[in-house]
Amino acid sequence: MPPKVVAAVLLLLVCAVISPHHVTAVCTDAQKAAILQDCKFYIRSASGRPGNIPAHKSVCCDRVRDVPDRDMQCIYDRCTNAEKAQNVQQRILSLKEFCKPLPVMV
Repeated sequence: MPPKVVAAVLLLLVCAVISPHHVTAVCTDAQKAAILQDCKFYIRSASGRPGNIPAHKSVCCDRVRDVPDRDMQCIYDRCTNAEKAQNVQQRILSLKEFCKPLPVMV
């Protein structure tokens, strides 16, 4: 192989190896449906007092932790207008903090 071809192939190979791979996971409609169902006691506008914070080991928090980066803004953005009217935006967004994974004690 001519040296120019070898150099071009090597340059291409180096660029492919060192370039950052930006993979961004997005939430799904199935995850949205699970959160709207399993967290409804907290996120519904008619759920009464806001003291009904989901327990860390609840199914609700399990569903929140299933979402990549616990991205509740993505979940809210996927909601229809009817779902947005039924639920409180701030309560959905706050699930990210309420359902943080617990730190591992060593």
